[in-house]
Amino acid sequence: MPYDYAPHKDFIHPARAEPSLRYVFSVVVIYAVTFMIAPSLVYIVLPAPLNADLFEMVTPVGSLLSFATFGITAYVLVRTVRFFHKRGFWSLIGPYSQAFTDLRRVLVAVFALQFLVQIVLPWGSWGDVAEVRPVALWLALAPFSLLVIFIQVSTEELVFRGYLQQQLACITDNPWVWMVIPSALFGAIHYWNGNSPPKDLSTLSGPGCWGWLARI
Repeated sequence: MPYDYAPHKDFIHPARAEPSLRYVFSVVVIYAVTFMIAPSLVYIVLPAPLNADLFEMVTPVGSLLSFATFGITAYVLVRTVRFFHKRGFWSLIGPYSQAFTDLRRVLVAVFALQFLVQIVLPWGSWGDVAEVRPVALWLALAPFSLLVIFIQVSTEELVFRGYLQQQLACITDNPWVWMVIPSALFGAIHYWNGNSPPKDLSTLSGPGCWGWLARI
């Protein structure tokens, strides 16, 4: 089933030079290994009092450190893609003008949605929010939080929607391959996001469904 959509063709064009499936497998394996060992690498250089925070993520500092480790993964991903495919960071994002146009549109839409859900709709209690998130601490950590969350989500998008989607789309025109495989992998790595395994099918299928919808 061919997929004839000009913006998508422009997006995957940089991947056509080296569409080898063997290279794709190599990059994915290196990414996965880096993802698993990055926290340990940070652990080695951290002062002892922060080590527990990094792995337990029960404090603001621990959460910031954990998200920041994605910077290591992103760096290794970009270097690995350059090594195997001879293309750089911006090739994973696509044409600049279209990418930034889409980014602005998405930011506006997400901001509007969050404003509606978090502020306009009468859900929850502001007293509870203030208790969980002291305003002064929240404001102090907000710039750092935005930075590390941007690093974390950007890393995942670079590998799943950027690298994998591009490379698979160059190997086959079938959108079920380059849409479903990255989304399934995205859902799989989010299988265990809490302190225990998912207890029902909806919890397990949710990340995969959202990943698939995000890539349509």
